[in-house]
Amino acid sequence: MSIQGKQVQLLLDFAAYRFMAVDILRRHLPDSGVDLCAEECRISTSIYQRILQEIIREQASEDLGVQYGMYLNLQALGLIHRISLEVNSIEQAISILSEYLRVYFPFLKLDARRSGSEIQFELSTEVEEEELRRFILDSTFCFLYRELKTMGVEEMRLQVPYSESLAFEQALEETVEMGNYHTFSFEQTIVDQAINPRSLQLIDVLLPQYLLLLDQEKEENFPAMVKRMLLQMSNPMLPTLSQVSVQFAMSDRNFQRKLRSHGRSFRSITNEVKQQLAFYLQKGGKMKVKDIAYALGYSEPSAYLHAVKNWKKP
Repeated sequence: MSIQGKQVQLLLDFAAYRFMAVDILRRHLPDSGVDLCAEECRISTSIYQRILQEIIREQASEDLGVQYGMYLNLQALGLIHRISLEVNSIEQAISILSEYLRVYFPFLKLDARRSGSEIQFELSTEVEEEELRRFILDSTFCFLYRELKTMGVEEMRLQVPYSESLAFEQALEETVEMGNYHTFSFEQTIVDQAINPRSLQLIDVLLPQYLLLLDQEKEENFPAMVKRMLLQMSNPMLPTLSQVSVQFAMSDRNFQRKLRSHGRSFRSITNEVKQQLAFYLQKGGKMKVKDIAYALGYSEPSAYLHAVKNWKKP
């Protein structure tokens, strides 16, 4: 079995943000100089798992899969956008997500079961090695949850096979129960719902700009890395300080201290991104003020307009 080279590149990028030596990881590849992002590039799943195992071993964190699932969100936006062009309901979208896993991650499955008025989707993998299994299931679980939320699923019951689910709850900001498997449960009425048009509008408008800003940020210093991570994790709202700091394997305090050593703060970087996005949205006349405020994470349009005034000050 094989997977797209791009999936390996995403794993290497994730490792780089955690200050791992990517050149050493690339030695597992048949050709260390291969362009993993080339459309035709395919890498065997055994090599993918070998690289992943080395990352897991060095990072030594049970929550690593959760963090990777949060990191993947810019890719999720792209997938949601493609899905929105093909389907109308959440049920159809879940069917396409299941097919996506089958094609791009052949060692993963998403199975559906019905129980009365409820539908339960269970995530499973044929990978047997425990650390790999946990990372793959945890990261995919978080990735799928964020996609479903962005599509407009407001009510779902989440279960994972662990007695301790705090890492999931902190990352997803959702109650997560203990169960036998990684599962999502919905009432049938929710599954029949249409995909949230407001979310789709935000993704349609913002996704190209996220990708453009990500491509433009070429510097390799720490503030530039933080800015890229902000863009990478957007859904399309920007992530919080704690959600970003954990991606660098740092406490909030050490993360802020490192930024201050470079003369920056998390707030200044976030405001820089918001300002760039706001300028893009205003210039294009693509969205109303209230929708721009919502997209940038402001509770009220007045708070957004106040921020705009501050940006304009010399």
